[in-house]
Amino acid sequence: MIRKDINKRLLVMIALLLALLLLSIVFYEIRLWNIFSHYKKNFGLYGPQSSLFERLNRTSAIKETALIDKKYLEKRYADLLGQNEKLTEKIESLKEELTLVKSREEYQKARDEGPVAQFRLIQEKNTEIARLKEDIRELCLKLSSYNITEKIC
Repeated sequence: MIRKDINKRLLVMIALLLALLLLSIVFYEIRLWNIFSHYKKNFGLYGPQSSLFERLNRTSAIKETALIDKKYLEKRYADLLGQNEKLTEKIESLKEELTLVKSREEYQKARDEGPVAQFRLIQEKNTEIARLKEDIRELCLKLSSYNITEKIC
């Protein structure tokens, strides 16, 4: 029932323009809503100053807890350092005590065994000296076979 004098093409173009206008209005409405919600989230009801104050309060609270933690850790470190020094001193005293006990044990053993132990020790050393003299004699023979003279031989 459209009249013949109205151009169908013009009607389609107007409908498209209206649809385009409606889409752009909806698009910009959504964008504006996003910006508003972002602003509301970041700056709250009292504007950017409240957010700044909140941030400063949070920052100062973080600094305070960091200082408390630092003091605690320094105190704990000092305690552990003291314990370390005490344990190091104890280790040194125990080493000295161990050396003393070992020397007493050796003295007691030498005292108990007496001259027999000394004789055995001297005998072991003499056999070792004899073995070393034999090794030197063999080396001198090898050197002399190669016509090399050495002061020891």
